[in-house]
Amino acid sequence: METVSYYDYIFIGGGLSTLLTVDEMLKSKRFDQQRILILEAVSKNTNDRTWSFWESGKGKFDKIAAQYWDHAIFAAADFKTTVALHPYKYKTVESAAFYTSLKQKFEKSGIVTYKLERYENHNESANGVVVRTETSVYNCKKLFVSVFHNQETAHQTKYPMLWQHFIGWKIRTKEPLIDPNALTFMDFDLPQDGNTRFMYVLPFSNTKALFEFTYFSPEIVADHVYTDAIKAYLNQRRIFDYEVYETEQGAIPMSSYPFWNKNSKHVAYIGSAGGWTKASTGFTFSSSRKKAKSLVKNLHSSFDLRKLRYFNRFWFYDLLFVDVLYRNNELGSEVFASLFKKLPASLILKFLDEETRFTEELRIFWACPKRPFITALLRRLVGLSPRPL
Repeated sequence: METVSYYDYIFIGGGLSTLLTVDEMLKSKRFDQQRILILEAVSKNTNDRTWSFWESGKGKFDKIAAQYWDHAIFAAADFKTTVALHPYKYKTVESAAFYTSLKQKFEKSGIVTYKLERYENHNESANGVVVRTETSVYNCKKLFVSVFHNQETAHQTKYPMLWQHFIGWKIRTKEPLIDPNALTFMDFDLPQDGNTRFMYVLPFSNTKALFEFTYFSPEIVADHVYTDAIKAYLNQRRIFDYEVYETEQGAIPMSSYPFWNKNSKHVAYIGSAGGWTKASTGFTFSSSRKKAKSLVKNLHSSFDLRKLRYFNRFWFYDLLFVDVLYRNNELGSEVFASLFKKLPASLILKFLDEETRFTEELRIFWACPKRPFITALLRRLVGLSPRPL
């Protein structure tokens, strides 16, 4: 007869959304008498990704931030500018430091347990959830799943899916060839070939930087496409003698699909699996922090997880943006260039953080190319599919 271990809350996956949510649970002090289990298939302790975000003033993760910047570069084929980000600072956190910091905090709490076990399935009853791994069986009040699967979006057309997909190289040069004073937010001054493509650069010093080649597009490409683009970009900047000391690769879903519709009374999907990614940009860190706080604020043993919904006007704005790029994937450069030509960077960042007033949002709309967005809006109003022409 199998032994069943009990925990109040179980999390499948130990990535960003899980760690932020558990951190909020500990911070609230309302779960000090509860037992929390995090199940991971493999241990997360390396720099497998870099998370970036912007905020004004001092922040919670300043102590582990790898770097921050007050200025950013934006470039397109016919336009380049360096902008002040005030009142924001653009900050970046490397995943290894993030994992280590929060895991140490959880270990000290005495209520969080980590186990390296591969999740297989779960069964929900009126009173809770039974979770099975390859080796064990657990019972819990609430289950949170952060593992993303694309099946539910692949067979529908109402909510198109783009991917923010990329490969990044962290390089080290022998000579001081890198300007560390400004990050490159988006550099579209490279062949677009019918897609939205840009280079993203985080300079850590005058000899170290992350160079990341990124797409916003429906299809993921072969690895050599990214690496060839990074090599060409470095060559154009006369950076020839360098060492690649770390790499990162990812594919982040960009969609306004209501992932939360699959939540049940005792089971909720979080992170990208729950629609926590900012659909119009693929930025995850700030969006996940806000949603983790909202979740924990409402969480208790009898809370019905079907009540978790993330519909608001920004969700609809993102829906239209994804519709535009899904139908005309080459328009990304034009859209972002229009914003940076006409508006202060602080307003753009405030809008992307979903903190603007509607009067400020009108300035954003007016700066964007009108025809593709009006077309996307009209197609939504009459119920037409956003499939590409």
